[in-house]
Amino acid sequence: MTIAVVLAPPRALASSVVTARDLLWAAARGSRGGVGHRVLTVSVDGRPVHCQGGTVVAADAALAEVSECALVFAAAFTGEVDVALADADPVLRWLRERHGEGATLTAGGTGSFLLAASGVLDGGEATTFPPYVVAFRRLFPKVRLRPTRPIVRWGSVTTAHGLVSSMELLAQTSEQIYGRASAARVANRFVFDVPEEHRSFVPGSRQEAAAAMRSRPPVPTQRSADPVVVAAQFWLEDHIGEAVTVAELARHLDMTPRTVERRFLAALGTGPRQYLRQVRMAQAELLLAESTVNISEVARRVGYQDVSAFYRAFGKVTGRRPGDLRRSPA
Repeated sequence: MTIAVVLAPPRALASSVVTARDLLWAAARGSRGGVGHRVLTVSVDGRPVHCQGGTVVAADAALAEVSECALVFAAAFTGEVDVALADADPVLRWLRERHGEGATLTAGGTGSFLLAASGVLDGGEATTFPPYVVAFRRLFPKVRLRPTRPIVRWGSVTTAHGLVSSMELLAQTSEQIYGRASAARVANRFVFDVPEEHRSFVPGSRQEAAAAMRSRPPVPTQRSADPVVVAAQFWLEDHIGEAVTVAELARHLDMTPRTVERRFLAALGTGPRQYLRQVRMAQAELLLAESTVNISEVARRVGYQDVSAFYRAFGKVTGRRPGDLRRSPA
């Protein structure tokens, strides 16, 4: 009997669990009528998992009840990573055992933290949900993170950085377990209708360039549909008070500065420097309107050591002077 496991960790993202289960169930069902194939949703103790937003996902079994399987998908979870990993020893031990037995291990979004923490990615490569890039690199220096790639495969371990890329990952991986016909069935049923610009592609390919050219630039303060730019946005926002450069951002993304500039312009209609300045001024407006921090300190907090330069940037972006907000009623 072939068993595929959807691992639902505490505080799992319900969409990650349910989507994986639906995809694998369709693949298993399409393989010789589903004979000899099972898809199990597994929690640590076999009890239902309480997910973000109040959704409760039922479990078919506890970790201890599943000693053999062909495929594991570690679903994404929400909240603080350090808290989630603090109580994850049973999950990590179980993942190591399955890996040692030759199971194919996969993960979506933050599920990659579980694989990395188990040690099965040491010396290898992975991707993860863009907002968690900094935390991943801090916790797992032995893993080379590829945040610009929607799907990263290293040996028998594969990670995806979001829900859509997880769907593609599972469609691809199901071919190994259930055969090409089943994988094609899954791709046609679940993945075919994903807009082309949201599908994964190789960075720098003509497909990527065409998708970027077709995409409509959103308002700069919105999240881009381009995962590279999303990762860059979060990184810049995390370094709002520092004198960062495009070269540093490019190193973080494992890309060239020119490529970063091009991706930003295609996705947002502005460059990374301009985007950072807009974010800084938005934060400055909030501090000026809702706090009593003096203007020099506001400038410092948003990355300006030179107050005169802050005044000029603030006026250029907002059309006002910092003191105008300070005089406004609270």
